Amino acid sequence: MNNAVACSQYTPGAWRGRVPYLYYHYLQTGQSGLEFRKWIDLFRGTERPDDDLILFFGDFFGIKREDLNEAAQQVSEDLRWAADRLWSDAHKHRRRHSQQIDEATTRLLIRHDIETYLGVIALRQKEEVSELGYRHWLLTLDTNAWDIRDRLKREFPEKTPPSPLLSLSFLVNNMTFGPNRRLVGKTDELSIPLILDLELSESMPYDILEIADRVRRENDTLPEYVIRRKVRDAVDKARRRKGCLLYDSIFEKEEAGQGTQADAAEPRR
Repeated sequence: MNNAVACSQYTPGAWRGRVPYLYYHYLQTGQSGLEFRKWIDLFRGTERPDDDLILFFGDFFGIKREDLNEAAQQVSEDLRWAADRLWSDAHKHRRRHSQQIDEATTRLLIRHDIETYLGVIALRQKEEVSELGYRHWLLTLDTNAWDIRDRLKREFPEKTPPSPLLSLSFLVNNMTFGPNRRLVGKTDELSIPLILDLELSESMPYDILEIADRVRRENDTLPEYVIRRKVRDAVDKARRRKGCLLYDSIFEKEEAGQGTQADAAEPRR
């Protein structure tokens, strides 16, 4: 959130490097970047932001926060060192072209990824595995996690624990066609995205920020809700050109006889 707020304060085109995930999706709704800081205030204050977010997620979604740092320390030392090295390399590679690099923040993000990945593995060691499999999983849109999973397997072919990663396609298929489908209405079902290039979902190139700003300036005499719609449509067109596919467009192809959902979705992992 702090990184997104910082990005929102730059004039369009001035920010270089990866655009923060949160700010990207905010702009995609067509809203003005000038209002981003005010929007953030809906979720957290300035004095105790962590506590504010914990309360928000708990009250609205029933999500509970659990510290995985202690659990992550329970895996083997060799695995911890390897995970630290691989995640550090991944973050350095991801930010190699960025001009706004905060080393302290980068290290915090690395530590978070390590704790989350290894923490889930450690929690599995304490649970009873039933015929339905593990209870603890890590759902992530970060393609680095899948690459690191494969590299750990190669480095520790005899000692690598089962992968903690849950694929997005499995979650989507389970919510849409599985036993929980009754909890998802048809409208919600069609809004679930199938992202073919997960890396694109993490960041938005700054040229799309310029698209949003240009559309706003060209339509500044129109009502705000119309401007938002035009910005959203322009960004959607740009995203489609970059290779993202939405759930409803899959069914459009199916009806036209050009393909099926199984053809479009990535394989289950």
